[in-house]
Amino acid sequence: MSNKVPSDSLKRVFLLSFLIVCTCGLAMYLIPTVMLGMTIEFTGPRHDGYLELATMLASGEGFRFEPGGDPVMHRPPLYPILLIPATFFPVGWQEMAVISLNSVLAGISCMMLMLLSIRLFGSHRVGYTAVALYLVSPWLYRLVSLPHTALLQSTLYLASAVLLMSMVFGDRHGQPLKSVRFRRAALAYGAVGGLLTLTHGVGFLVFGVTWFALTVYVALIAPRSTRSGRATAMLASACLAGVIAAPWVIRNALVLPVTVPVTTGASFNYFMGNVYWNLGGHDNDIERSLQDNALRAGGVDKAASDAMRFWGVMDPTDESALATSMREHMLANPMTVLEKSLWSLADNFVPLTHLVYCQFREAASCAGSNVVSRLHQFGLSLYYLALIALATVAVVRGRQRGPALVMFALGGLHIGPYLPLGQWAPHGIYGLSAVLLLIVFSAASLLQVPPRSGGH
Repeated sequence: MSNKVPSDSLKRVFLLSFLIVCTCGLAMYLIPTVMLGMTIEFTGPRHDGYLELATMLASGEGFRFEPGGDPVMHRPPLYPILLIPATFFPVGWQEMAVISLNSVLAGISCMMLMLLSIRLFGSHRVGYTAVALYLVSPWLYRLVSLPHTALLQSTLYLASAVLLMSMVFGDRHGQPLKSVRFRRAALAYGAVGGLLTLTHGVGFLVFGVTWFALTVYVALIAPRSTRSGRATAMLASACLAGVIAAPWVIRNALVLPVTVPVTTGASFNYFMGNVYWNLGGHDNDIERSLQDNALRAGGVDKAASDAMRFWGVMDPTDESALATSMREHMLANPMTVLEKSLWSLADNFVPLTHLVYCQFREAASCAGSNVVSRLHQFGLSLYYLALIALATVAVVRGRQRGPALVMFALGGLHIGPYLPLGQWAPHGIYGLSAVLLLIVFSAASLLQVPPRSGGH
């Protein structure tokens, strides 16, 4: 039996997934706008500014939101670069271009789900079922219509998980990778890690931690005869990731007066989370917005309309003040950080958590919920709870738990850094990469397929 997954299977998975996601995404855009004459907000202050950045890049204005504006430090560069072709379309066609790009990313994610399923369970059926579970996600078709980096980030994260599992546990038959294949996988891992770093600050952390753990594995656990070559491959992997990320890091060092390895924004979001959950002992003004109160809690007494653009603080001085306040507040209130993290964890996977929370505690974020958002949160909660239940069954029933533990550790590594921020989790973006890992085990549970034995 060949060690390779048939390329025809992957091509079919990609094409079918792309067509389904793209068709549904376009229908969700065209039916309301063309047939019903509705206006759907696609860009602007409520969104994250990625398309605006792409427009400025395409026009030669640099990484800023508008001509002559301040350099942006709270958005990563890779997704705006990918969006540049969409900016050359007429405004009415740009959303369709974005939907097409995001559908390609969703199709690649489905290929990665297929590869990961075969690696863990040795079954194409598990792979196809995992793809189906992903394609029925209530949140996927909202994400596909947004110029947002979530699908790019989760696709790269899933690709890194596939490569890591292969390097640690071997090929689809549990056989250790040959030296040449390991070197190729390590270089691919470095490339994916560098690109992941350019999609979000958490990507830098994820790659750094997993690269270090994999290097320790190579040094201590891998067969002695292969250690030297594999250690060299891991060094080359880190160098490649560094080369990919270096231009962005250098840009930040030259353009910004503050140290920004990838992005800023964690400090504002930390205080936004305190306001969201009404924690931290801040004196919130009910007459002000959530963003205004978050800035005041962090020691920046400015209106959000003046200090922020697209959910990020623009002035490096304000960013430095918020970062200092965050460190001081976290050290002085560790139990608040823990409580907020637990609420955030629950809210990521059960978005109804915040609605229930608001029945017992008052918070400024409890106002403004509508029927549509509640129905969305209800559907997403059912979907995630079903995945968690099915994945738990698969792990408990499985004989080989090593790969499962590594997979859950990867999911925790991705979502963990977001938890102390703890705000606006119901949109599901923060937990998306971890959810993709759950989907593989959920598919195996549905088919009652145990993890294959093997590994080293």
